[in-house]
Amino acid sequence: MKGEFRIKLHYDEPLCRQLEDTTKENQPVFTKGRHYRPDIRMDLYREDVYWSTIIFEVKYRKIQSIFQDKTKKQNRDTKSFCENQIRGYKNELHSKYCRGLDENFVLRKLNPVDRVWVLNPTHHEGNIIDKEEEGIKLIQLIPGKNHQKIILELKEEISEAFDGELI
Repeated sequence: MKGEFRIKLHYDEPLCRQLEDTTKENQPVFTKGRHYRPDIRMDLYREDVYWSTIIFEVKYRKIQSIFQDKTKKQNRDTKSFCENQIRGYKNELHSKYCRGLDENFVLRKLNPVDRVWVLNPTHHEGNIIDKEEEGIKLIQLIPGKNHQKIILELKEEISEAFDGELI
């Protein structure tokens, strides 16, 4: 492993709503979007430089209802509240600190959120909705079950965030 890597976890903590309120150490991301309180935010640092963020959302409803069009009958293309929330966390967070690059470049071009993990106890292998290409990972997480596979996937996710340098 090259260099020093750190992870900071934040549970149910509101995001900054303005760029001026961000700090490299505790609040490196902000949003002007509607959704600003993720269940869990994992900020990744490399050599004291903020690198990226992974968001975790815990949803107890059926996974299919999260990504299903609620107003299809009315002929509108409106997403469910949960889907808008998840997509907002993936696409509407910004940071001026990302990877130690030029602030203006980062704000215009880089998305600091690598992926949003949706943790859910109810979906089954046959019901999986694939959102990987959109930066959304659906994970079945059931209390009391063996989570070795999920732990390995998370290690791989963190390693990918650091350009594959951890594993």
